[in-house]
Amino acid sequence: MHLKGKHILDNRMALGGLCLGLAAVIAFVVIPMLYRGRGETTQVLRLTQTVTAGTQLTPDMLTQVEVGSFGLPAAVLRETDEAVGKYARLTITPDDLLLPDKLADAATDEAIDQLVAEGKRLVSISIGSIAAGVAGHLQPGDIVTIASYSDGSKNAAIDPDLRGLTVYGIENADALPVSSSPDETNDSHLPATLTLIVSDAQAQKLIAAEYGGSLHVLFERRGPGEVTG
Repeated sequence: MHLKGKHILDNRMALGGLCLGLAAVIAFVVIPMLYRGRGETTQVLRLTQTVTAGTQLTPDMLTQVEVGSFGLPAAVLRETDEAVGKYARLTITPDDLLLPDKLADAATDEAIDQLVAEGKRLVSISIGSIAAGVAGHLQPGDIVTIASYSDGSKNAAIDPDLRGLTVYGIENADALPVSSSPDETNDSHLPATLTLIVSDAQAQKLIAAEYGGSLHVLFERRGPGEVTG
């Protein structure tokens, strides 16, 4: 009995010594390493302004900032050339970390994807004159009606299905969006085509009307602004 009790006591002392040793390692090695890691800093890439999906990043939109390195994702972008020229997949703010999965090599348009998912289509029609395009007063999101005119009928006609269409975009002769602050010294602000959100049936009627004569845009009301889907 005496030997058995002594054996138990020795085991307890060994276990206690092991626990004290582990506690010492944690206290004097592990914890200081953790705090040392928390105190270390590194440079990462961030935006200087909020950008929306589809925005191409330029050098002036990017800056390097110093942040704590503890807990940073390994894939976080650190150098400007890792992001310049890429496109935002989603809205990114200056407080967000720049990660590869937030950027794309080509522009994406979530608004178009959503429209297609809803069964909508985009169709562009030619604006034959400044008057036909409401003298350049249209903006994306506006609601319009399309009238058609053919030499055969000598009359302008309005198909009920072509009323209340939403403007997706207005483009110049180079197929670029018309600037909201045009440079009056060139023609880049003159609309040449109008892109509308339509159904398949409306698209067919617009295409037939354009090839059968000429189209004229009638402004109905100001819309909510930039179309987001």
